[in-house]
Amino acid sequence: MDLRELGARNTLVNNRHPWELARLEVTTDILKNNDLLASKTFLDLGCGDSFFINTLYNQNQLNATCFGVDINFEDPMILEFNKENPKIQFFKTLDNLADNFKGTIDVVFLMDVIEHIEDDIAFLKMVAQYSFITPQTTFVITVPAFRSLFASHDVFLGHYRRYDNQLLENNISKSGYKTFEVGYFFSLLLLPRWIQMLKEKLVKPKETTGLVEWQGSGFKTKTIANILYLDYKFSKIARKIGIKLPGLSNYALCRPLEL
Repeated sequence: MDLRELGARNTLVNNRHPWELARLEVTTDILKNNDLLASKTFLDLGCGDSFFINTLYNQNQLNATCFGVDINFEDPMILEFNKENPKIQFFKTLDNLADNFKGTIDVVFLMDVIEHIEDDIAFLKMVAQYSFITPQTTFVITVPAFRSLFASHDVFLGHYRRYDNQLLENNISKSGYKTFEVGYFFSLLLLPRWIQMLKEKLVKPKETTGLVEWQGSGFKTKTIANILYLDYKFSKIARKIGIKLPGLSNYALCRPLEL
């Protein structure tokens, strides 16, 4: 969850938005498919309220050292987060991480982060310059898809753009990385998004994405999350036989090129 939407840290996992839960399962499957779940070091860059990296660690019982970095952290928040699990440490900046960690990072997550950055290409170039990033570091990137679907919640969260496969690959390439997997997921969410955009033409939208406001029961939340995950699995099967289905989100796996 983006820190801008975070009203309280103590949100129960069952009250997380189904989209967040499903995206976590999608990412876990992508890691498994690429033999990345056994990696020894993970960095969640732009980690927000830490839900993603904490849940990934706990659900998969990772034998790894993990880091979370978010420029919007306040010092009390970092102190609180760092008490929760000694295997997951949080920092405000990459410079702070570099001062405290002299190893290398195996996997970097940028989970719906680079759309917040005006110059995403310069940002990715900057990240690759840190000593803990190597040509073997895998970046797992997710972003919102399709510029035609840019709407009020994009504005509220400070998004500069939405992507498609081509734009995502092009910007990754211009940043000095090589993409080895790219695709869409959450096809079922396209229709609700189009309906939302039609509504916005008639009624002024609220300044929220709905992640904090989600009040669904545990059963409802899990059911919707499972449906979204099945949607991803169907798209994955379709992609294997050459059918590329669109979706509300993009993902890409890439690595920095050797300098």
